[in-house]
Formats: sequence, C-alpha cells, structure tokens
Amino acid sequence: MLDTGVLVAAVRGQVDLAALPDEDDVALPAVALAEYLAGVLRDGDPGRQAAQRAFLDEVLAAVPVEDYGPGVAGHHAELLAHTQQLG
Repeated sequence: MLDTGVLVAAVRGQVDLAALPDEDDVALPAVALAEYLAGVLRDGDPGRQAAQRAFLDEVLAAVPVEDYGPGVAGHHAELLAHTQQLG
C-alpha cells in the first residue's frame, strides 16, 4: 500500500516508483488518493498543480486504487507491523 508520503516523495524525485519490482503487489488506498488530491487543490501555483495532477495521472494508470475498509486496514496493519519488525 502506497501512502501519501510515498506519493509526495515520488513527485519530488526522492522515490522512483518505476523501480518497484514487478512482482510487488502495489496499490493506492483511496484515503491516500484523497489526501494527495487535497494537497494539490491547496497549492496556489497553477503550474505546480498541473504537474502534480499529471504525475498522479501517471500513477493511477499503473497502480490500482483500493477501497480502504476494515479488511484492507487490517491487512495494511499486518504489513506495517511486519516491515517495522524487519527494520
């Protein structure tokens, strides 16, 4: 599950989403999409806002958006706990 922080880091060039292995099952929770879009809408610079929307369009063309219900939240929590245990 990608979170808003990953999207922000990627649009700033700090994370390369294309470098994620093809075998990874990557998805974007709807709540992270809403958070990112809220930030785009608050940006007062039209050029930067357009660039962020274009970036998001590219992400959405490659990454599915998942509803973020209790089942997804539980699985996400398991993934977070597992990665934190691994360091």
